[in-house]
Amino acid sequence: MTDLLLKILGIQGVPSGDPDVRFEFAHPAPAWAWFLALVACIALATWSYARLDGSRPIRVILASLRTLALLVILVLAAGPRVIRQPERIEQDWIVVLVDRSASMTVPDVAGPADRQTRESQLSQALSAAWPSWSEVAKSRRILWLGFDATSYSLPTQPNSPPTLAAPEGRRTLLGQSLDEALRAVAARPVSGFVVLSDGRTFDQPARATLQRLAAERIPVYTVALGSESTPSDIAISSIDAPAAAFTADLIPVTVSLSRAGPPNQPWAASVELVDTATGSVLDRRRVESSESAANVTLLAKPAEPGRASWAVRIAPESDDLSRDNNTAPVSLELIHRPIRVVYIDGYPRWEQRYIKSLLIRENSIRSSAVLLSADKRFTQEGSEQLEAVPSTPEEWNEVDVLIMGDVRAELFSDDQLSQLREHVAKNAAGVLWIGGSGSTPWSWRGRPLADLLPFTLDSESADASVKPWNADVLLIPTAAATRLGLFRLGDAADQPWPPALADPGAGWSSLRWSQRIAPGSLKPTAEVLAAARPIDATPTPTAPGESWPLVLTMRFGSGKVAYVATDETWRWRYAQGELLTERLWLPLIRFLARERLARVGKPATLDVAPARLVADQLAQVRLRIFDQSLIDARAKDSLSKVRVRRAGSSAAATSDATEVSLSPEPGVAGSFVGTFSTRDPGDYTAEPLDAALLGLGISTPFEVITSDDELKNPAADHATLARVSQQTGGELIPASQLADLPAKLPNRQLRLLGAEEIWTLWDRPLALALIVVLLTLEWAGRKWIRLV
Repeated sequence: MTDLLLKILGIQGVPSGDPDVRFEFAHPAPAWAWFLALVACIALATWSYARLDGSRPIRVILASLRTLALLVILVLAAGPRVIRQPERIEQDWIVVLVDRSASMTVPDVAGPADRQTRESQLSQALSAAWPSWSEVAKSRRILWLGFDATSYSLPTQPNSPPTLAAPEGRRTLLGQSLDEALRAVAARPVSGFVVLSDGRTFDQPARATLQRLAAERIPVYTVALGSESTPSDIAISSIDAPAAAFTADLIPVTVSLSRAGPPNQPWAASVELVDTATGSVLDRRRVESSESAANVTLLAKPAEPGRASWAVRIAPESDDLSRDNNTAPVSLELIHRPIRVVYIDGYPRWEQRYIKSLLIRENSIRSSAVLLSADKRFTQEGSEQLEAVPSTPEEWNEVDVLIMGDVRAELFSDDQLSQLREHVAKNAAGVLWIGGSGSTPWSWRGRPLADLLPFTLDSESADASVKPWNADVLLIPTAAATRLGLFRLGDAADQPWPPALADPGAGWSSLRWSQRIAPGSLKPTAEVLAAARPIDATPTPTAPGESWPLVLTMRFGSGKVAYVATDETWRWRYAQGELLTERLWLPLIRFLARERLARVGKPATLDVAPARLVADQLAQVRLRIFDQSLIDARAKDSLSKVRVRRAGSSAAATSDATEVSLSPEPGVAGSFVGTFSTRDPGDYTAEPLDAALLGLGISTPFEVITSDDELKNPAADHATLARVSQQTGGELIPASQLADLPAKLPNRQLRLLGAEEIWTLWDRPLALALIVVLLTLEWAGRKWIRLV
């Protein structure tokens, strides 16, 4: 309807040129009814004037006026009205999910010169496709979301792609992110989802989610990033190294390597231990394998004390996916001080004489060698005199390693043995057992120190678990010894065990007496460092031979113990004098003393266990104060506090720090324990907040990892993307076709009708005036021809 007509009818509030305005009848009639009504009106008007006198033209005019009047009355009776029904267009939504996990940093995309990262591929694809997407944004609403373990909004600027921060998510949860995106656009018209990802996810999209998307006709178009044929990735998965060690000690650093990629393919890498301060390579090993994991032990023999900053780095010999996981730091404290060793034996056997002389000669050891007789009298030798066998915790605290030979357990009181047991468990001392034909281990059954044996002695005679061999045996090191850097008696780095020691024909390599320890009697945490192989069971190409535990080690509390089930290694002097026995016994003693290094000489220690924990895992922190003046300065039964913060952050910063309250540990003076957990992975430092301990440099580092770290397996998973698209009616497209994607998305915009606005015309002044005018004209005409 024209604006002029609306004004004539007196209808206000209708926008000019509004296409939503229409005319209709409240009581509509079909066209034939209106035709009959017209005919009836004409017939009635004609009949009214057909027999009257007067001029024929005048009567025709008057009949026409009556016809019009009747028609107007009929039209008004039908309820003419003007209706305006507003219509609103609701734009449909396009949800774009952009992968922001750390796997986007993997450089597996072929480039002009070198491989580029998936993040670079994503940025280039968005820039190239932006003109097309910016045009779509004019008529559709685009929701840009980033996602890793969860989804979140991405900042956007007009006329430019969304701003992307560095991809740092440690894991991807595509299924959860799809669920969150669905909730964000609930009850809105959605044209489709667009997922830009490499497909690597730790949760597969749930079947219910995919069925809901299909039921609501929301296709998921996936844009594949990365390469389908991802090259192998060799990475450092973990490093095991002591927290402290002696100078001039052969320190083992065990490196666990992992390989992600096609299975059963051979690979090789060079593994180096590097001093980051000088850049010198301390050790290098070559690893070859076709498995997905491999271990290698690097060895270093530092000369200078202090905090050592080393690094492990690997150099794969084939194409490697990521170089970011090829280096890992190693930090340990090197201490130059003598080891305090007490050697107690029951009689002067050959093994005792050689070990005693070895301890006296070694400058890095302060030793006391005691022969304890049945009447508790003793004779002693060594670099330091021992007035008596330690009988108080303070006296035991002076001992780093106790060597217990073939001595009767009855010569010690239960208090002495309980104190020694506690000294190992709490103060990280070491115990080295050397079995003998007289008392060890049989006389120790049922005594407090039996807990420190790496095997059980349950029967009355103990013959079921330990009994002498009836044949000569050879000592054969195990992989555990290699991992710990022990039993490296050879001169060549690639041949740590001399071939002559594995050859029974040499004569001197045979151990004429040893103990046969039943494998079933070993305690669960015991490790076999060397095995006894009977000479009559020497392996052949067709018969590998049998072996039994001969040297064992076990952790007990904070300390370690070792058991050597022979006293015949002195026979090796026929080969190279004292060289072989030195290389056997000295590293073993240093190995047992290492745990104590972190405690001796310090006013207090702080430990976090485990030192490498999984996110959200409960960890224990223990503060031990050894300085009595610090204990006296504290209020009795008061709590201690420890701050846990990210490594490298300021000590004054509290935004990313957590305070942990420690309670006194029952029964242990000066010891405080507490528990905590942290969610975010990374390197952390724990440090005490007690005023008396500030400034003493007491802290401990630890690492938090995720069980599903994104970079552990960085290979792209385009099959998951294809499955999601196929089950929702979408399509998997390459990143190069991102600009063509908007044309594939269906138009799901909605036309929404508002409430009707009605203006009736029968009650308008114009309608009444029209009827009055027609009737007045007819009356005037009849008056004029004198019919009234």
